[in-house]
Amino acid sequence: MAFKSENLTPIANNAKLGVVPALWMYYNEAGDTVTTAGYIPANYGVSAKDQIIVVDNTGNSKFYHATVSANKITLVANA
Repeated sequence: MAFKSENLTPIANNAKLGVVPALWMYYNEAGDTVTTAGYIPANYGVSAKDQIIVVDNTGNSKFYHATVSANKITLVANA
């Protein structure tokens, strides 16, 4: 399955333009590999250093941060 925009929700710090990092939540209902470069399209407001909580269809969650290269967002698991 592909990225679903309705599953990406801004949680905090998204109201101020240019403030980094912001916090997002993404419901990964299909169990996609969210770490593929470009999985989240660049025009959805996610910026480098933003934090993304990815919740799977069992309710488990993992924390990632966004990197941006060549206008493609990549999620990297936080240590």
